[in-house]
Amino acid sequence: MRLWSSELLEAELANGQVSEREKIKYLLLPMLLAGLAGGPLGRFAPRYGERPSGIDSALALLTSILMVWAILYGMRHLYRANRQIDGLHFIERYTVLSLPASVRFFAGMIPLLIVLVGILRALGRYFDGSSDSLLPFYRLIFPVATLVFYRILARSFSRFGRHLRRAQRSASVIPPAGP
Repeated sequence: MRLWSSELLEAELANGQVSEREKIKYLLLPMLLAGLAGGPLGRFAPRYGERPSGIDSALALLTSILMVWAILYGMRHLYRANRQIDGLHFIERYTVLSLPASVRFFAGMIPLLIVLVGILRALGRYFDGSSDSLLPFYRLIFPVATLVFYRILARSFSRFGRHLRRAQRSASVIPPAGP
C-alpha cells in the first residue's frame, strides 16, 4: 500500500497492478482516519473556555472506537456481499451505489433526528434543566447511524446482484443476432 508516493501508485493503477482487495484499503483507511479525527485526535485541538470533563473525553474516545468498529464492520459486510455477487469492481459499485443510499439515508434520518433531538432535549430539561446531560445519547447516534447506512447500502448490493444475475441469464438465453 502506497501512503505517500502517489506517482508510484498512479503507475501501478494504470498498469493494473492494484488488486480489488488492495483497492479497498485505499477506500477504508481515509474513512477510518476520519472516524478517529472527531474523537481522540480532536482532543489535541486547542480549547478555549471550559475544558471538557474526563467523562466527556472518555465518551468521545468510546464513540470514536464505535465509529471505527461500525466502519470496519460495514465495509467488511459490503465486501463480502460483493464477493458473493462476483467479487469484481467493489470500489466502483461502492462509489456508485453510495449516492442513492446516502440520499435515502439522509431523507429518513433528518425527520427521525429532529424528533429524537426534541425528545432528548425535553428529557434533559426534565432531569436537570439542561439538554447537555444527554450528550452521551447524541454521541451514540453516530455509530448507530453508520450501521444503518451500511445496512441500506448492503441491501442495494443485494439488489444489484439479483439484477446482474438476471441480466446474465437473459443474455445467455438470447441467441446472438446474425449479420
